[in-house]
Amino acid sequence: MIPTTETSGTCLQGSLNITYEELTNIFGEPHVKRTAPLDTQFDSKTDVEWHFIEERNGTDNVVFTIYNWKNGPAYTGQGEVETITRWNVGGHNANAFDVVKRYVSNPFKWLSI
Repeated sequence: MIPTTETSGTCLQGSLNITYEELTNIFGEPHVKRTAPLDTQFDSKTDVEWHFIEERNGTDNVVFTIYNWKNGPAYTGQGEVETITRWNVGGHNANAFDVVKRYVSNPFKWLSI
């Protein structure tokens, strides 16, 4: 698993019920983090994002993203990113959610779409 910027065309594949702290323990610090409510560099529907690619043989590499959607301070104007517990998993297909489920080994934290 390595960070990537090649996330074009990804879409929702599943969701996680997990804390921000647990995510950072597993995946490290987010690759994108909104720094202020008026930070126009980012879409106001997300606050933080992780972008990874799991390299496999040949062309079977799996891109996955983890992000909050419309439930953080950028969108609601309230709260802290560190209190978010609902996270979306994006990818090109369901393999993305399968990869994330391997890293987040507690099945009680997986939420299908």
